[in-house]
Amino acid sequence: GSPFAALQQARLPGESRIDSKGRELVQHLQQARLLVQGTDVKAGARQISLCFADTDAARYLAGGYLEEFTWLSAVAVGLPDAHIGLNAHLDPLMRRAGRNSDALNEIDVGVAWNGRLLQIECKAGRQLNRGDKAQPILNKVVAVRNAVGGPLARTWIVGNTSLPAKEDADIRARAQAGQVNLYLEPREL
Repeated sequence: GSPFAALQQARLPGESRIDSKGRELVQHLQQARLLVQGTDVKAGARQISLCFADTDAARYLAGGYLEEFTWLSAVAVGLPDAHIGLNAHLDPLMRRAGRNSDALNEIDVGVAWNGRLLQIECKAGRQLNRGDKAQPILNKVVAVRNAVGGPLARTWIVGNTSLPAKEDADIRARAQAGQVNLYLEPREL
């Protein structure tokens, strides 16, 4: 792959602007040393510069924090056997037979309870915002659930971004068809 670029430029979507709470969040991330010198985020700005401490900090801020929050939430409510970052090597069609492949399907958070699996997929950002982007994600979680957990397993997708109004009904219908529960609004978490 390409070398890690610590400094990332970003333009906020639509008419979004950095507010005082966004600026405060950036200050906390700098205090935690996830963002370092070179980060430039001004209140009211639409263009920002983020300088990540390292690849681990970038991965964490790109979505690892949501996996950790979900896992900690599962543990906090007393769900037994909550695990984070489980890997499953699935090849039901034997497509990788004879190949040297390390391709794994990850279960972001898995909870085993009374002989059943609760599989939780975490999606930060706008990964589900269009049906053509959401469908492969839904297909993957359903396939992993069926292969690992069987017919009694349940699947949730937890996110931090609302679906756009024009796509909401379609994506929710697709999720319901696959028996996947979506929790994407802060009030749902």
